Amino acid sequence: MSEAISIIIPTYRRAEQLLSAIDSVRKQTFKNWKVIVVDDNHDDEFRASTAQIMAQYESDSQIDYIQHITNQGDCKARNTGWLYAQGQYIAFLDDDDVWDETKLE
Repeated sequence: MSEAISIIIPTYRRAEQLLSAIDSVRKQTFKNWKVIVVDDNHDDEFRASTAQIMAQYESDSQIDYIQHITNQGDCKARNTGWLYAQGQYIAFLDDDDVWDETKLE
């Protein structure tokens, strides 16, 4: 069964904030979701920082990580996430935002 909600998080140069955004999703009281992080970094340093953060979620089947080869902008990153989404509903979360634990209720 696919997830009820696909949560797309585009990220660009905010690896540390991304960690807080993902953790706010993981704390949701509603649990039928999947996160799709789309890394839109083109700079090797920022890409490495984001990849390092994402490595800790590697075994989490509720979190997917997609990397753009070049920076394509926030809109394109959201659209890439949309292409991978399988949920009945789509939600967007910016990499520098956090959700209240009942956001998805």
